[in-house]
Amino acid sequence: MRKAISIPMAFLCILVFSSGCNNMKKNELGQDQQHKRMANKNMMKTGNGYLTKEKIPYQSKAGQKKEKVQRENISYNNPDMSMETNPDINGTVPPAAPPSGNQGYSQEMIQRVVELTNQERRKYGLSDLKWDPSLTNVAQVKANDMEKNNYFSHNSPTHGSPFEQMDKMDIPYSSAGENIAVGQQSPEQVVNDWMNSEGHRKNILNPDYTHIGIGYTDNEDFWAQEFIKK
Repeated sequence: MRKAISIPMAFLCILVFSSGCNNMKKNELGQDQQHKRMANKNMMKTGNGYLTKEKIPYQSKAGQKKEKVQRENISYNNPDMSMETNPDINGTVPPAAPPSGNQGYSQEMIQRVVELTNQERRKYGLSDLKWDPSLTNVAQVKANDMEKNNYFSHNSPTHGSPFEQMDKMDIPYSSAGENIAVGQQSPEQVVNDWMNSEGHRKNILNPDYTHIGIGYTDNEDFWAQEFIKK
């Protein structure tokens, strides 16, 4: 008859703890690999994550009689390509410590981006943007769509351009713009990356905009920042 093998409880605890750490590292590694697999010629690696190399869209409905904006009326800002060759232009920002517990985590991240965006605007004597729940819904739909459909672009295969999406979701505006990012692990990192890119910075510092909406996915760290003037 075989003797039962006795394993000390402390050893079991170490095994369980180590397994949990390995799972966490695998999850973090998997997220990084996911972004690398998704990376294409339109993605620019920064010190904190990725921005798009695409021209950054903005547009105005001023003087238009029709409700919906035509595609040819969209204008563009150029992204700052120097960030890719020199990603630490203003220093890499470490991720902020997450709040205790997961409840309200995404909401805290969103509100912090609004706060940091307005801090940047105040430096240039611009008025604060008002957080808009309907516009935040647009931004969240965009962030979720990028994560679900594994793309990174201002033009969604599901919703079209940012302005087509706003029209579909009945957002009234006279001018609008969009910033996107992926991989940044904190509001500080993503706002830092946007401010270090001229085209994204122009959206943040546009004096015409009055309202802002932020979308964020805490699984793959997709960010969408929507601006409008009502």
